[in-house]
Amino acid sequence: MDKFQSLLKQSELCLESMIALVRVFASFIPVTSSYRNKCQIAKSLSLLSYAIRPLHDLKISGDKLNEIENEFSPPGLDVQSAENTCREYVESRNLLFSPVLEFKYCLEKISKECNDLVYERIKWSVDSSLLKLNELMDYATSEQITPEFGVNTADVLFLKQTSPETPSREFPSNQNKLNLPAQTITLGSNFINLEIPTIECCASILNEFIFDVKNTTLLLEICIQIDEERRHAEILRAEFETRGGKIEELSFHLRFWMMSRDEDLATRLYIHQKLGEWIGIDAAMFTVKDKSNEAVIREIYSSILLDEIDHVSLGNKWIRRLTPDLNLVKEKALSKRKRFNETDEGPLKFKLNEMMCRFSGFSIEEINAFRKRQEEYGVIVR
Repeated sequence: MDKFQSLLKQSELCLESMIALVRVFASFIPVTSSYRNKCQIAKSLSLLSYAIRPLHDLKISGDKLNEIENEFSPPGLDVQSAENTCREYVESRNLLFSPVLEFKYCLEKISKECNDLVYERIKWSVDSSLLKLNELMDYATSEQITPEFGVNTADVLFLKQTSPETPSREFPSNQNKLNLPAQTITLGSNFINLEIPTIECCASILNEFIFDVKNTTLLLEICIQIDEERRHAEILRAEFETRGGKIEELSFHLRFWMMSRDEDLATRLYIHQKLGEWIGIDAAMFTVKDKSNEAVIREIYSSILLDEIDHVSLGNKWIRRLTPDLNLVKEKALSKRKRFNETDEGPLKFKLNEMMCRFSGFSIEEINAFRKRQEEYGVIVR
């Protein structure tokens, strides 16, 4: 094996370990109770995923070379080995960051060895990954990280590849009526009942399903969604608290978590990304179009709207790739949502927006079905 192929292999080994660490990050999100902590881990996870992307692109290029030469067979992903390496750091407050230092060391070594290569793609990819790892470590050591960062190690379930029965919450649900304007209450409710649960549900996908170099694209797209939901949560919380709201006074439910629990990956994507986020698009657009809302509210929901389109598109795309039987997945998803009083029959909740449906990846047949449903049953919110 020449130096060129050796460096490709070294970068791939680092890629495999970084993919395994993503799952470790994800496993911590549901079990920690602090909402700020959940968002901090979500941001850290996303920075790690951005460091993975250039190495993944390099891996794809390397695979093409392997097919051409048919001489070099890259090693398989030893998930258990990678997890055991991460497990050594469980007792440290810096559990999620200590392995990153090892990745930095490995990539810096590869980068130096690439200096005399004619093919600059390896060095460029490795250096691009290093930039994101440095950004992650800067964040890890900044004052933005709160003292409660980290969780009780007894609650960590990533070695069992499972998630808790229910995610942890910082405060008990408050059933008392809040003495706040309806718009302020909506901000708080969207924070605790939409954005935080979505971060947790996406994290459970990363934790409970095997991801390796073969399906890294889906992992990276889920990581991007987690980062965007994290931004939504922080924006909503900040505006809610600016208007006098207190997080500890909010009421919450866990039905989105319970809805997708124990389902296969395609069904989870159908329940949450395809249907749940689609309703979120319509709700956000309704808020944006309502000129009686303040400019800051319309701006917040405009930014959320643009991200949600991508999330629904993610669901639609990957459901088609993951299952040959779309009708079966649809039946399972609709049945599960109905059990939790999330009906997808009868009138549409919001007026059908065919353009948004197309942007979000719905098929012509699905859009026609929505139109027929609207014509037959009408719309709830006008």
